[in-house]
Amino acid sequence: MDIIVTGGAGFIGSQIVRTLALKGHHLAVLDDFSTGRQGNLVDLDVKLQVGDIRDSDLLRRVLEESEVLFHLGAYISAPGSLQEPELCYDINIIGSLRVLEAAQRAGVRRVVLA
Repeated sequence: MDIIVTGGAGFIGSQIVRTLALKGHHLAVLDDFSTGRQGNLVDLDVKLQVGDIRDSDLLRRVLEESEVLFHLGAYISAPGSLQEPELCYDINIIGSLRVLEAAQRAGVRRVVLA
């Protein structure tokens, strides 16, 4: 099974990636490293794609071979969301919409949204 995890270098995402990797799944991670850390993925056999969930072309490419998507990519700062509400909206709403649309076009069988 080919699985992609958006936000897979973040705290929660990397724990999901680690658990799935230990179970032998083939994994890809999409992360822009705005809050995630590459160190969270050390010693894991994952295909790493650095990029933004709002990039429709990138999403098309990374999702085309995926069967399952764990979507954890998000703007996570509560104080930041008050200071930059448009950016928060753009990433969390528009970004998630683009992820879901790309998953549908790619024929992803299952989406887990966190």
